[in-house]
Amino acid sequence: MRSRNISYVREQFSEQTKSTLDAAAKSIALKDHDHDVVPNALVPLDLNEDEADEDADDSEYRQR
Repeated sequence: MRSRNISYVREQFSEQTKSTLDAAAKSIALKDHDHDVVPNALVPLDLNEDEADEDADDSEYRQR
């Protein structure tokens, strides 16, 4: 039931908000991984920092 509620709420967000939330989640996961807070096995994201930097550059460019 909880996952349906989360999915419903997420559907209500704009694409920009979803993108921002995804970027924030990835950034938090990267920092947690860098500081050995969360083991690799528990992080469901591809933590390629170069790709994250490129994504940030793309979104900055689109916002301008």
